[in-house]
Amino acid sequence: MINEGVVQAVCAKCPHCPAWVFTHGTHCRQVRAQTLLLKCPVEGCNQEFEVNYSGTKMFQVPESWVKRGYFYQNELDQL
Repeated sequence: MINEGVVQAVCAKCPHCPAWVFTHGTHCRQVRAQTLLLKCPVEGCNQEFEVNYSGTKMFQVPESWVKRGYFYQNELDQL
């Protein structure tokens, strides 16, 4: 990650696997006021789940993770 940009991003924890999923892009849509429907982009998971805005968290992460669509807590712990 040398010279890689860092961005702020809002994420939600997938209840079906250990990934944090970004709350934007083609795998996310608003279904009700304050509620998002996300599809986990992790191969082998791909489960849909709803999350309330209060269940999201803001992180500063490398841009490559945002492009990938998810990250794991252990990756975050290594930053």
